[in-house]
Amino acid sequence: MFLRDVKTLRAQAKLHLENGAVTEDYGLDVAQSIALLQTIVATELVCVLRYTLHAVTVVGITSESASATFREYAKVETEHMMMAAERIDQLGGTPNFDPEGAVAPSCGRWLSFINGIACTLHAGCGAPIAGTSTASQSS
Repeated sequence: MFLRDVKTLRAQAKLHLENGAVTEDYGLDVAQSIALLQTIVATELVCVLRYTLHAVTVVGITSESASATFREYAKVETEHMMMAAERIDQLGGTPNFDPEGAVAPSCGRWLSFINGIACTLHAGCGAPIAGTSTASQSS
């Protein structure tokens, strides 16, 4: 009897694994969930690019520590982006990392400089940070 129960449990477990992340009880619209997650991926991608730019271009007496801080922020935002991308994959979608298609739906703004002061102004990209940078003001 015990052996039969184990076989039944294994068969049920295999069925659940084959069904993936979307179960009968999921309750949300999968396409809408994927679209929202893709917006998160795009927003985080913009943040990674922005922080990386600042890490590379920051100058001044504190540029080394500021660069390290920007690199750490880029690393954290990359982790956020990967979590959302992995969830998209779990839901049966394909995350979009193509900068042309991915960044367009982003909630981020590529607002890099105001009067020569690097500013990261985005609710999804942490608190504002200031430091002198050599990058141009173009978007």
